[in-house]
Amino acid sequence: MIDAAPKMILLRGLQMDNYDKARKVLQSMALSKIAQETGISIGQIWHYRDRYEGIQKAPPAYVERIASLYRKKRV
Repeated sequence: MIDAAPKMILLRGLQMDNYDKARKVLQSMALSKIAQETGISIGQIWHYRDRYEGIQKAPPAYVERIASLYRKKRV
C-alpha cells in the first residue's frame, strides 16, 4: 500500500477543482506499486481493465497474481 503521508502532501497542494487530477495521480501511484510488486506492467493493468471491464472478466492467472500480492500484504 502507498503511505498516507504522500497522499496528504499531494492533496494539500491541490485545490478542490483539481480533485480529479489528484485522484488520477494517486491511482497512477497505486498502479505503479502494483506493477513493481507483481511484474505486471501498468499498460497491461489498464488493458485488462478496459478490455475485460474489471476484475470479473480478467484472465484467472492475472487475478491470482493480484490475489497473491494482496495475501502477502495482509500477513
